[in-house]
Amino acid sequence: MAANTRSGVTGVTDQLGLASEVSGALPTEVDYVVVGAGAAGCVLAARLSERAERTVLLVEGGGVLEQGVVGVPARFQELEKQPSVYEDLTPPQAGLGGRRLAMHTGRGLGGGSSVNAMG
Repeated sequence: MAANTRSGVTGVTDQLGLASEVSGALPTEVDYVVVGAGAAGCVLAARLSERAERTVLLVEGGGVLEQGVVGVPARFQELEKQPSVYEDLTPPQAGLGGRRLAMHTGRGLGGGSSVNAMG
């Protein structure tokens, strides 16, 4: 991982070259670490941080999802071109002659909820 700092925000680039930003300096001690900034992780981190005396670190391994693609259901097929969207396959489906279906899973803020074509 490489890191650079600008305007109080630390930018981090992972092994895949996905850039993300860290708000402020990383703390050396926290009360809670929430791993995964999908829908549930974001809600959990928000609830834990409602009390000012608690410190919460929300960690997400994915990159930044392109909002022009994520926010427009008609552009759903373009998601597979996003580096932080994985196209997993279902097990073979007996009712479909053994075919496997694509299931997009997102890595980034909102996780799979960001790539569900619901806008």
